[in-house]
Amino acid sequence: MPAENKQRPLHIYKYLMDNTDEEHPATIKDITAYLNSIGIEIGTEAGRKTISDDIDELQACGFDIIKTRSTHNLYFVGSRVLELSELKMLVDAVQAARFITSGKARDLIKRLTSLASPHQAGELKRKLYVEGRAEDANVLAVVDMLYKAIQTKQTMTFKYHDYTSEKKREHKHNGQIYELSPYDLFWSNDRYYVLGYSKAHEDIATFRVDRIDKPQLTNKPAAPKPKEYRIENFRDSVFLMYDGPRQTVELLCDNDMMNAIVDKFGRKVDTSVADAEHFTVTVEMSTGPTFFAWVFNYAGKIRIQSPQTVIDEYRAHFKKAAKSL
Repeated sequence: MPAENKQRPLHIYKYLMDNTDEEHPATIKDITAYLNSIGIEIGTEAGRKTISDDIDELQACGFDIIKTRSTHNLYFVGSRVLELSELKMLVDAVQAARFITSGKARDLIKRLTSLASPHQAGELKRKLYVEGRAEDANVLAVVDMLYKAIQTKQTMTFKYHDYTSEKKREHKHNGQIYELSPYDLFWSNDRYYVLGYSKAHEDIATFRVDRIDKPQLTNKPAAPKPKEYRIENFRDSVFLMYDGPRQTVELLCDNDMMNAIVDKFGRKVDTSVADAEHFTVTVEMSTGPTFFAWVFNYAGKIRIQSPQTVIDEYRAHFKKAAKSL
């Protein structure tokens, strides 16, 4: 049997994958024309039966090819790796991810589009404006290295940068090299963060991945996770990423603030009824400027109840801000 005949079922499947979906099925005549165009001659009635038999064989092997019986049987690929609705969601997610550069986003979307039929590809040409998209294509490589460090339980070193008033990158603490035992990566506010034991902090700390420079795996064993370590405790405390002191805080909230509380801390946050118009929230978090700004944003509808030290710090923070007006 000629080699091309052995490969014929694969060519048929490729044609159906590349050209059909539920709304755009193919006939035996369409498939025959394609095979003839690539040098596999099919012309007789027996040849057309061969195509039908090939499709039956592909179906028997588990390939999801749907046959609609009619005067001319119609064929199309039933399920793909990802359905169109899933591809749309992923395209939107890629476009919305600010840590992905414009060029990388276009490349990823192009590859996602290749998983749809040509007839569906046009529906994936979606435009989503994203403010503040990253300019550094290195983030994905750093994420990959961090995952490797987590999986192999080794430390990694890196420098960490901020921006000067001239918008220039500047390594913190004169280029200090940080050594981290990474435990988890998490996603918050359109950013990747890594959580782990920092030798410099002598404690668990959080770093923004897009500010990590010159990362290297060390082959040194990572510090073991503390017994009390729970990623959920840190994930629900978004403010930890700014490295304020971590403590238990009680908030008094107007009833219509429950959406804001659940959005920030999740449904498992500890709440209780205070009176007919208010509820309280008890949460462990890192306090500091970011937390204070979040509370201030609600103009008195969310208030700090305790501890007094945090209340005093909150007042001092905004007195200082008011002096600049």
